[in-house]
Amino acid sequence: MNYKDPVVLILNITVILVLILLILPTLLNKKEKMRVRISFSVIFLIVIVNCTGNLLIFYFENYHLLGLHFALMGVPFLFGPAIYFYVLLNNGGAIKRPWIHFIIPFLAILYGIYHVQMDEGDKMRIFQEVNEAQNLSYNILNTLVMSIPLIYFYFSKRYLRRLHIQPADPLAMLKKIKIQWSHEFINLLLFCVFSFLVIMIVA
Repeated sequence: MNYKDPVVLILNITVILVLILLILPTLLNKKEKMRVRISFSVIFLIVIVNCTGNLLIFYFENYHLLGLHFALMGVPFLFGPAIYFYVLLNNGGAIKRPWIHFIIPFLAILYGIYHVQMDEGDKMRIFQEVNEAQNLSYNILNTLVMSIPLIYFYFSKRYLRRLHIQPADPLAMLKKIKIQWSHEFINLLLFCVFSFLVIMIVA
C-alpha cells in the first residue's frame, strides 16, 4: 500500500470531515443526557484521531513521529470500550470497574514510549518497515485494533439481551426503541469492522 497515494489522503480527510459532522449535532442534541452524547461522540472521535495520526506520519513521511504514532495506537484500542460504554449509558446501565477497559490502551501507549527512546537509525528502519507493511509488531497491533472490538460487540449484545422491560413501565416504549437502536448500531459497526478486518488480513 502506498500511503502517499492521493486516494489515501482524500479518504482520510473525507472520513475526518464526515465524522466531525456527525459529532457536532450529537453534542448539540439537548434531548439526550450529556454523558450519552459524549460517549456516542467519543466513538467517532477515536477514529478521527487515528486517521489524523496516520496522515501525519505516513503522508509527510516524518519518521520522528514514529514513537508518537505507536503511542497513538492506544487510542483506537478505546474503540471497543467506547461502544460498550455508550450501549450501557444509553440504556440506563452503569459502568463497573472502568479501569479494566483501559489496560490494553495503556500498554499500547507504553509500547509507543519505548519507540520514542530509540535512536534515529532504528526509527528510520522501523518506519520503512511499517510503511511497507513489513513490520510484524505493527501488523499485530493493527489486527488487534480491529479484532478486540468484536469482543466488545459480544459484551454489548449480551447486555442488551439481558435487559427486561416491565410492560407497566411508562417508559417501556422508549426503552424498547433504545434497545432496538443499540442492536442496529452494533450490527452496523460489526459489519464495518469485520469487513475491514478481512480486507486488511487479505491485503
